Amino acid sequence: MKRLLLMLVCLTALMVLLPVCANAAQDGFLAQIPESGLPMARALGVDLEEACEDVYLVRSEKDLVLLRSAGLVLYAEPNETLTLETNSWNIDAIHASSAWNHQSHAGQYDRRGNGVTVAVVDSGIQADHEDLDASRILPYKDFGGNENGVDIWHGTFVAGIIAARLDNSLDIDGVSPEVTLLPVTVTSGGTSDTFTAIRGIEYAAENGADVINLSIGGGVNSSFLERTCRNAEKKGIILVAAAGNFKSSETPNENAVTYPAGYDFVVSVSSCKQTIDGPAFADDYSYFNKSVDICAPGSKIRSLYLNGTTAVASGTSFAAPTVSAMAAIAKQTNPAINTETFLALLEATSTDLGDPGRDIYYGMGFVNMEAFIEKLDEQYAIHYMSEVDPAEIDGELPVSYTIADSEITLPS
Repeated sequence: MKRLLLMLVCLTALMVLLPVCANAAQDGFLAQIPESGLPMARALGVDLEEACEDVYLVRSEKDLVLLRSAGLVLYAEPNETLTLETNSWNIDAIHASSAWNHQSHAGQYDRRGNGVTVAVVDSGIQADHEDLDASRILPYKDFGGNENGVDIWHGTFVAGIIAARLDNSLDIDGVSPEVTLLPVTVTSGGTSDTFTAIRGIEYAAENGADVINLSIGGGVNSSFLERTCRNAEKKGIILVAAAGNFKSSETPNENAVTYPAGYDFVVSVSSCKQTIDGPAFADDYSYFNKSVDICAPGSKIRSLYLNGTTAVASGTSFAAPTVSAMAAIAKQTNPAINTETFLALLEATSTDLGDPGRDIYYGMGFVNMEAFIEKLDEQYAIHYMSEVDPAEIDGELPVSYTIADSEITLPS
């Protein structure tokens, strides 16, 4: 029987060293001084340190003014301070701190995913990574035949985006750091197939998952995979999947769809990159199609790697975990929230980018945690109106009410 190959939805090995970026701070000035002017510059008592040919570091503004007055400076600019880029732009862009800092009336943090289980159906999780809380990681289930349930780095990277510890030395923060992780390994050598993916999803659904993150996908629709995902969704589980990445050999087009992201009951997440004007669609790799529901940061994301380290990678694989974390926060607020309600929450709170309204690139927009948390905080008073005296009603009141054009099922 022909087996559909499911590839991990990530760009191939985009492991890079930290780049440098400039900020507003500076330490002196860089000045272009011709070689003929060096003797006079030193005679003026100015301490120069050579950077490259004709370019020198001048420590003080006073010395720079002195050199300019002597006609020795051809060009000068600030020596800006460069810092290591931590690649935490994704956390800032979605306003994740709105969830971390939210407190209940009792003063407890109540929007960090506590009590909610997120299954990472992927390549396994390094449970002893110092930036993960091992007490919040359930025993793994490995369908790929890997030692210790870990195949490659991909699943650990995904787990870090969801649940890395807050405020430690590694400077990686998870969107919902107090969730419980359920590692389900479905890969061997970085690849999987439909049969193994089905087993992994079914296992997660039968073992307490409230949310299932699927940073895997294949280009062919499988009726059996669809049925497995549908059965999980019917149990009230929210399934979140990576929209998919174009390979370098492919021509981007809106007819390319990855499954399970392509199913209408699975939340499909495309990827955004960081630009000087803010988040923008990652047009260098991210799938775009009618199935895309929402967009989240996925380019140059720093997260957890194997052997206790961190790394930087890009792909829709790393956009999906942010949305899975948001689903966990929604479930913490109200366990009865299902996929339909979660999508409504995303639609009501996302930042509209691209064409007005829903489009094939951003879906309903770019995720906004601040607005999302505010929406979860909203409370509604529902008054049941009846021509019958309430004292004469025999039995229970209805469990659902119609508000405008939508039927709202009341939570337990």
